[in-house]
Amino acid sequence: MSQTPPDIAAYVKAAAPLAGLALDPEREEAVIAAFALVCRIAAPALAYKLPRIAEPPAISPVPPAP
Repeated sequence: MSQTPPDIAAYVKAAAPLAGLALDPEREEAVIAAFALVCRIAAPALAYKLPRIAEPPAISPVPPAP
């Protein structure tokens, strides 16, 4: 199964505001191109199945406040 959104441009246009980003058209195109490259590079790595033992344990990235 592919992890790449079927329409990368639509994905970026929908996700950017949710991440608090207001992209002008030129910057939006650059982000779309960068995300497309990330998807292309990551696809083979995401297709490789790791054994469960190789997965890192689930830990909280932020320690609780004292």
